[in-house]
Amino acid sequence: MHRGHKALAFAAATLSKDESNERESTINQQAVLLSFENMAEVLGWKPRKPVTAKRDRERVLKEWSKELGVSGGAESRSDKYSIREHGVPFASIREMSPECFVKTLKERLGVAGVVAGENYRFGYRASGSADDLVAFGKKYGLRVKIVSLLDADKLGAEACDSDDCKGEQVSSSRVRACLKFGDVDAVTKLLGRKHRLCLEKIIADDREVGTIMTDDDENFVAYKSENITPKAGDYEGFLIVSSSDDNSPREERAPVRCKIVKNGEVDGEEDEDDGYVLVPESAFSPSINDTSRALAFDIERRV
Repeated sequence: MHRGHKALAFAAATLSKDESNERESTINQQAVLLSFENMAEVLGWKPRKPVTAKRDRERVLKEWSKELGVSGGAESRSDKYSIREHGVPFASIREMSPECFVKTLKERLGVAGVVAGENYRFGYRASGSADDLVAFGKKYGLRVKIVSLLDADKLGAEACDSDDCKGEQVSSSRVRACLKFGDVDAVTKLLGRKHRLCLEKIIADDREVGTIMTDDDENFVAYKSENITPKAGDYEGFLIVSSSDDNSPREERAPVRCKIVKNGEVDGEEDEDDGYVLVPESAFSPSINDTSRALAFDIERRV
């Protein structure tokens, strides 16, 4: 979930706003990000961890919704705007023709309008183009808006050149390339926020991996991340525990310097695209401890 997705969501909310103004100004303006589930599994691709962890996606969408409400003007209410995600099993739409896919959006999912990037491809074997989306939208009564690709201003060019990820648009591939290179400054700009690693305890041989002592004689607690980690190295940021009290989400934050290591250094099963996070024991406190379930690490910088 990066700035390109955010731009699409904001454009979709604009469509919703235009439609609501024609009917009732108090209507809630909602944008839905449509995602396709189990796509890698269906296509036989190697499984990869996501850029944004599943349990963190709701937080990001709420931040976008709040920002959208503020950008709507002084008289706007943030609770009038909402951005949510809806997952569709990829297997259920994989063999649909472009026209059948658009018809499904309208008749089965109840979609009123669609926003897509100018390079969008859809339908069986990606045979449909953005122009086709406009044409089929007109045929089935869908409002369609095609937006220009979001320019990344050549962020992370060195990382992308080294990983054969050329181009100037913001994309998930570019974010992954910058993470692999360790360019977290570029990742922050591409995402529009700090890259958050959602942590969970490592289980090996039906037991938790305990404290690890590094070469500098400091004790660390090892975690795996639910989403993709940056290149191995030392990173500064904030250790975060999320909690909810009376349906009001709260976060407690503490500055920390963590180590990202190749996972083979912890459990012997190495994957160059996935590292483990070593959190120093000294970072824990009564409110932020190694038994906290909703533990995360917001990366500020590489050191």
